[in-house]
Amino acid sequence: AVGELKFMLKFETKEIPKVYLGSNVESSDDYGAVEFLSKSNSVRNLLESITVKCFIKFYATPNFEVDINVEDLKQKHFKGVGLELVKFRGEQLKALCMNNYKGRNNQFVACVGRTLRKVNVVHNLLSKNRILDGLSLIEEEQYHLSAIKEEIIDDHVTQVEKNFLNERPLSLRLTYQLLYDEKGPNDQENDNILTQDSETLVEEQEIFVNPTSNRPLSDIQDIQCVQSHPILPVFFVGCKGIVYVVSFKTMGIIQELLPNVREAIVRIKTNSFGDKIGGVDSSGNLFLWKFHSRHSFQSPVYSLFSSSKKTASDFCFINEGTTVATTGINPKANLSIWDTFSTFTNNLIHQNESVGGTLIEYSPRMNAVVISNYRKSGVVIFDLKKKEIKTIIDTALTEIKLTLISTGAQNSVICCGIDGTIRAYELNQYSQVSEWRPFKSQKKPNTLVSATFIKDSLLIGGSEGVVMFVPPINGRA
Repeated sequence: AVGELKFMLKFETKEIPKVYLGSNVESSDDYGAVEFLSKSNSVRNLLESITVKCFIKFYATPNFEVDINVEDLKQKHFKGVGLELVKFRGEQLKALCMNNYKGRNNQFVACVGRTLRKVNVVHNLLSKNRILDGLSLIEEEQYHLSAIKEEIIDDHVTQVEKNFLNERPLSLRLTYQLLYDEKGPNDQENDNILTQDSETLVEEQEIFVNPTSNRPLSDIQDIQCVQSHPILPVFFVGCKGIVYVVSFKTMGIIQELLPNVREAIVRIKTNSFGDKIGGVDSSGNLFLWKFHSRHSFQSPVYSLFSSSKKTASDFCFINEGTTVATTGINPKANLSIWDTFSTFTNNLIHQNESVGGTLIEYSPRMNAVVISNYRKSGVVIFDLKKKEIKTIIDTALTEIKLTLISTGAQNSVICCGIDGTIRAYELNQYSQVSEWRPFKSQKKPNTLVSATFIKDSLLIGGSEGVVMFVPPINGRA
């Protein structure tokens, strides 16, 4: 999104606020309804203390021509490959997740082998000796040093940073500008990223989580997946029969989520506000937790177990409410939409057995779900309002490993193939915007294992321990 605004409001009053049930305020029926509500004791008690969550997104007006020009510029300077950011030598990479606290995006955690490692983005980008660390650089040509240097680089950094950045290759300077439009975080901020806004952080943590332990990461065994919180500096680690909540600052366990099953949690997602956490296990069962300090969130508040007719390979939250969508292909294709507030006998809102896949994401701008790996490599855009397929995109990828929704200026779906090929399709004309092959220059064959947003770009993780920076499309969800 171009901009986001998240806040919470709490009202405590003994007076009933005036509520008009309709646009015509002069209607006597509306006033009659308000009088009825005012006399209702249950409504009066409800309105004495109300907590309201507000989550507002601002979207830019799509401009296809401008976005195509931007993509051509990125392809020209990054050679359609991207930039090597980190390389874990001799170790296998399993997953990545960013620290989203305050939108800094200057730290990420990588699951390497059996351990979790925290990496500083700016330090690895500008301060390390890339040749000694075995990191490749994009071959620079003379025409790259054009007006781009003055128009993009010099306008957004201080004089001290200009002198420092000017000593770096152009590919690093462009990457720095794409990640940090203004002055980037310094080393002191990197070391104290969680303590600078201590009062705000304490208030947010009081709302979301009360730490009950500070166990070391060595207690975590058999890591399957990781997922960062959209607001707080914590991330979730899915393991066999348990989900750990880990602090980015201390890199220690602060809470545990228990799905009450022994199967491994292979996929974790949160809603945009961060108060709902969901996980899917290896058997296709779905579990939802309420992530709030006033709630005992160790046990799931909702469980959806697989059956002989359908299993969930992936799920997504629809908006910020209680509705979720699941999809799967075993034993046959299925798309299901569930209301988690309804009883178990009436919780199925919609079911479609003619469409299904292994991945699903929600596009808020289109009010549609995007289902990937439909009939091998197809991407289905399913309209939630009309309950019908809008279109099917043939990506021609061997297998789609991950699907990400970008809702910036162009509103696109980013499909990441298992071989590392990344293709972005805009969701207005359903045409391909860009293609990237980040592992093309690698000596060893890499398979894509993870991808996560960093600002308006991507971090791509390969199985051989390489982490690539790729700017595929403007904007993100």
